[in-house]
Amino acid sequence: MARTIFIYGLVAGVLTLTLVGVGAGILGFDHGVEGMVWGYVSMVVGLSVMFVGVRRYAEAHGPLTFVQAFLPAFGIFVFAGLIYVVGWEAYLAATHYTFAEEFASQTVAAKVAEGATAAELVKLEADMAHFKLQYANPLFRLPMTFLEIAPIGLILSLLAGFAMRTPRGDDHAFDDED
Repeated sequence: MARTIFIYGLVAGVLTLTLVGVGAGILGFDHGVEGMVWGYVSMVVGLSVMFVGVRRYAEAHGPLTFVQAFLPAFGIFVFAGLIYVVGWEAYLAATHYTFAEEFASQTVAAKVAEGATAAELVKLEADMAHFKLQYANPLFRLPMTFLEIAPIGLILSLLAGFAMRTPRGDDHAFDDED
């Protein structure tokens, strides 16, 4: 199982990072709604590799129960999530950790454009200052980054467990019968 988790987790993590990078670098999605949507779509596409990994695992080990299908899927997600975190940290280092400042500036600018009141802007600027302070701490930033991919990974792991399990008595679920 460890080999399956390593191979497919690596592929899922790299694919997710590549798609996120394409959205940010080539398509120009910033930290707004488009970037968020693209990021989650990238995670779904990248983590879909877990279905292939569980299928290959089942072909090698025979019919699987829900738990037997869920565990490699969950492992693939966790490994891919770690790759995602490492990739994000590499991006932050390459951009001299400017993300938090850019995010805060864009958030305030968006509220100004919406016509926020002076009191709302003061509160938002205080919130953004607190965010930047927290985000500078890796003990805050690393788990926060992992939590971005976690809901998608957990949902897809559960789906893989259900979809890739073999119903009772069906020992030939993966035979090619044409």
